[in-house]
Amino acid sequence: MEKRICPICGSDQESRIEKIRLMIPEEYHLPETYHIVSCDSCGFCFADTEAELEDYNYYYTHCNSYSGMPVGSEEWKWLNETVERLIAPYVKTGSRLVDMGFGKGIFLRWLREKGYHNIMGVDPTKESVEAVKKEGMDVAVGSIFDEADDRYRESADCVFLFDVLEHLLYPADALCSLQSYLRRGGCLVISVPNYAYLKENTKPIVNMFNQEHINYFSKTSLDNLLRRCGFSILDGNDTGKAEEIVAIYQFTGVRNEQIIRDTYCRTSIQEYVDRFADRKRSIEQALAGLWKKGITEVYVWGTGAFTMWLLANTTLSDLELHFIDNNATKIGTSIGNSEIVAPESIGNPECPILICSMLYGNQIHQQIRQMGLKNDVVIL
Repeated sequence: MEKRICPICGSDQESRIEKIRLMIPEEYHLPETYHIVSCDSCGFCFADTEAELEDYNYYYTHCNSYSGMPVGSEEWKWLNETVERLIAPYVKTGSRLVDMGFGKGIFLRWLREKGYHNIMGVDPTKESVEAVKKEGMDVAVGSIFDEADDRYRESADCVFLFDVLEHLLYPADALCSLQSYLRRGGCLVISVPNYAYLKENTKPIVNMFNQEHINYFSKTSLDNLLRRCGFSILDGNDTGKAEEIVAIYQFTGVRNEQIIRDTYCRTSIQEYVDRFADRKRSIEQALAGLWKKGITEVYVWGTGAFTMWLLANTTLSDLELHFIDNNATKIGTSIGNSEIVAPESIGNPECPILICSMLYGNQIHQQIRQMGLKNDVVIL
C-alpha cells in the first residue's frame, strides 16, 4: 500500500496517472510497482512508492553508481555553458565550491580545468570517492541528508546539485541539510529533468519513470520547493534547453510558503504515457515475430531499467534469456536465475541478440559487428 505524501506541500490528497511495473532484483531492496500521481493541492507529480529512506540509502550505496554524462557530448557542452553563464556573476576562482553527489567526478574535473581551486565533493558511494580522491580531489563519503562537519560548515559560496533532487524521497529535508554547507547568501545550482516538457521525448517510459526517478519537477514546482526551503531564485534557463531545468538560487534562510499551482505537468506526463503505449505495442510485435520463427532462446544485451520494464510488462520473460552487459560491476550478478556475463561470452551464433538499452542501442549494435558476431540483432 503506497503512502507517500506530497514532498512539496505535504498534502495526502492525490490523483493517479499511471502504474509503473518493473522486475526489480531482490538485492535492490526496492518495490516492483508504484503509481505516478499528482498532488490535488499544488499539482506536483511524484511517485507514490512504499519504499522508505533506508531502502534508497541501501540502493544508492550498494547497488548503483553513475558513469555520468558523456564528456564532449552535446548535452555535456550545453550543461557546462549554461552553468558557466549562471555562476559568472556570483562565483570567483577562489570561491568555495561543493559538488554534491559527484558520481565519477566529471564536473569536479571541469571546475579544476576552469581554474577553480577551492573545490570539494560529497558522494554516497565509497568506490566513487576512492577513485576521485586518487586525482588529488578533496572528496568525502556522505549523504545529502547529513549535515556538514565542522570543516565544511557554512563555508561554501556555491553548491552544485546536478540530477539529484528527482531521486530523493524527502527533497525538502535534503535541501535543509544542504544549507549547513552554505554561507548565508551563498548559491545553489540545481539541474533536474523537466517533466513539463515531454511532448518531444521519444525515449522509453522507464527512462523517465523508473526505480530511481521519483520526483517529477516542472520549473513551477521546483521554485515552490526551493522557496519553502529558504531559497530565492536568481536565474535559470527558462528559454533554454527544455528537456532539462538548470537554475541558480540564493540561500536567504527566509522560508516563503507561497505555492503557485503546477497546472501543466500532469497533462504533459499523461500525454507521454499515452504516446508510449504505441511503442509498447511495437515491442510486443517484435517479440511475437520471434515466436513465429520458432525462436525461444535469446541474448539480452543490457540489464538496466529498460530491461526491468520489459520483463515486467511484455512477453520477453517467456523466452529463455541470457543476459549480457558491458558494465563490469554487473557481470557475475543475476537477474532471476540467469547470470549476467560479458559480451565475450556470446557463443551461439544461432541465438538472436536483443538490444535493450534506452540510450546506447546503436553503439551496442556497432560493437556487435566490430566483434565479428553473426547473430541476428533486434533493437527493442
